[in-house]
Amino acid sequence: MPIADKDLLTLLKQDMDKARSYQAELSAEREKHYRHYRAEPYGNERPGWSQTVHPTIFSVVEWMKPGLVEVFTGDFFAFNPVLSGKDPAENKEAQHRADRLKRYVRHKLFNQLGGEQLVEDFIHDCLVNHYGVMKVTQRDDFDLTTELLPDMSTEEIEALAASDKTIVDVRGGKTFTRQDPLTGAPVTGLRGAKAVRKKPTYQGFHLEVVPPRELYMLPGYPELGKNPFVAHVVKRDLDSIRRQEMAGVYRKGSHAAVSARLDERRAGDDTASEFDTLHSVDGLSTPEMLGSGRGDGTDSPARRGQGEVWVWECYTRLALDETKLLKPCIITVCEDVILRGPIENPYGGPPFELGFVYKEPHKPVGRPIAAVLDHRQRVLSNLLRNIQDSAAMSTYRGFLTTDARARKILSTMGPGDVSLVPSLGTVQELVPAPGDPLLLNAFQLTLQEVAKESGVNENMQGLDNNALNQTAAGMQMRLTAGMQRQKLYARRIARSFRKILARILDIIRLYPPEDDVRIVGADVAVEHEDVMGEYSVSIDVGVGPQERMESAKLMDEMIHFIHTRNLCNHDNNLDHKNSVQPGILTMPVQFGPQGMEISSGFHKSLQPVRNV
Repeated sequence: MPIADKDLLTLLKQDMDKARSYQAELSAEREKHYRHYRAEPYGNERPGWSQTVHPTIFSVVEWMKPGLVEVFTGDFFAFNPVLSGKDPAENKEAQHRADRLKRYVRHKLFNQLGGEQLVEDFIHDCLVNHYGVMKVTQRDDFDLTTELLPDMSTEEIEALAASDKTIVDVRGGKTFTRQDPLTGAPVTGLRGAKAVRKKPTYQGFHLEVVPPRELYMLPGYPELGKNPFVAHVVKRDLDSIRRQEMAGVYRKGSHAAVSARLDERRAGDDTASEFDTLHSVDGLSTPEMLGSGRGDGTDSPARRGQGEVWVWECYTRLALDETKLLKPCIITVCEDVILRGPIENPYGGPPFELGFVYKEPHKPVGRPIAAVLDHRQRVLSNLLRNIQDSAAMSTYRGFLTTDARARKILSTMGPGDVSLVPSLGTVQELVPAPGDPLLLNAFQLTLQEVAKESGVNENMQGLDNNALNQTAAGMQMRLTAGMQRQKLYARRIARSFRKILARILDIIRLYPPEDDVRIVGADVAVEHEDVMGEYSVSIDVGVGPQERMESAKLMDEMIHFIHTRNLCNHDNNLDHKNSVQPGILTMPVQFGPQGMEISSGFHKSLQPVRNV
């Protein structure tokens, strides 16, 4: 027996209230961390003194981005077929199918979905917030168009709607009556009616970087997949609800039910302050403030006419059949109105993957870089202010006087000005002590502590002003140590991308491609056998600059070795049992996640080899 809407709302409201409270706590922390990332003033600044805030967090985040974005926008993943037989031809064909599927996924991801921007946004959220959120779903995006129909009888319109699946509704028109020329019976029809057609714009798997403020969940669950209640809360207008209703996604009457509750709609106070901060740091007002025209955040009549509401897409578990077993389901709610569901969740759980850079075990959220470096940024800001104040006092100095006129003259005096004071005896110049070098030392030491905590040092940035006084080996050692941390961060994010790609494969199997099996003009083709195959996902986090340098150096050694030993001119001396073609030197080369690796024994063979 289906659950009544009233009982369903009662069940959901308990979880929704808990999720809103948890989101409000996370939102307050995100707002604070974002202000620190943007190097906003701390509030302890004094007029007339330095008010600089050192952008420690901003610098670390922006220097960590390039390497991570480069890794996950390149050729970083592969689908490996699960081989069941030992037939070489069959295994080769399975690998071809995996390669075709990979090209198809890359084409959809980077050409149709803007994958580079998605990757950069996801990594940014992983660095700045507690976590980044990637939503992986099947999307059938469409647009609704209208087409004027000729004069047609009611039976003809019904037959047209039944035969043309793109027609979702027929509206308007005036009723007319005419005689059937064959039977002479009166026939009723419509003149000037319009057919509403559903025009597909995109079909296939879809990736969306969800702002953390839109993801609601219950606290206390380390894994999102085991959380009993997760919701994606977004703001939509009434036109969007009407279109979804006309397309058959939402229930009939959803638009009217939500419109009747506009005056009683709830305000989105859970993340309102965070949303305001995103605009205020740039000196801008939020759209709500601009829309009201009064600056008090209330809705104007025009805004109410537009009808923006909060839509909750809830992923939970309910007993939907006679077995009474809890099953994953999706319910869409807006202002105590059930728009859709409950329907069975085809994804088996919340279709979200979280990404972290700093993550402690058994905790549901990660730790933002702003939380790690907050104290360091405060210390560096105070030291930098002291250094600037000390430099300003040493440059401009100051005066003491007991005469009011002298004070007025000296206060407006600039560099190179000649001022007339009543008496030099009433004026005394202040000569401050020279700046304490301990401030500069403390500043540099704190920067080193930041490098230890973040893994981002001057050598990685190319900003080390003492590089000329250091050995190449020492600089390489610091660069290698820093890249070890970067690799660890990349591997942590790679875990999320591995799960994301696994979800993409599941969606492709669940919804096999129809409209773009063959993509014209591109080297992309996917067959039914490719989709139904069994694959594992592997992620290559790439190599850092020093590994590239070492690989290039090794290749130079190989070329130099071949050239100097003149092996290519002595084909006849090679062992023909190894089936080596003339002019080609074969080396046992392996490719792994760390780049190219030459089998052991090659370096040893460089020395004892003699000219033949």
